[in-house]
Amino acid sequence: MPSNTLALLPAYARKINAAHIACVNAEYDALRHAVRAGKILIAVKAIVGHGKFLPWIQQHFKFSYNTALDYKVVAEWCLANPQRAKDLKSIRQLLEARRQDNANATELRTVKLVFNATDWDTYCRSWRS
Repeated sequence: MPSNTLALLPAYARKINAAHIACVNAEYDALRHAVRAGKILIAVKAIVGHGKFLPWIQQHFKFSYNTALDYKVVAEWCLANPQRAKDLKSIRQLLEARRQDNANATELRTVKLVFNATDWDTYCRSWRS
């Protein structure tokens, strides 16, 4: 192998490491965004009421109802398992933790969010920042 080609290897290593770090950060960002979307969807479902959530999703989004439910599941799991959720770095890790819970038949706590107008306003301001 020519020496000028070997000289490129350190630069390639730096680029590969940078790409890897970007991948890891993107996974974490995806989890954070999925939790945020899920929390908002939980609140919206409480506001629009039974039977109106699916039509609301269909009217306002370009993604499927199943995707909305996936976001809700991610947020609900994080809300029910805050100690475990804080260490997760990706949606993949969360889904694996949830799968293990189901396999072990662990009883998960459920969380129901109820907002009055003041709470809703405070909540909205908290996720905008």
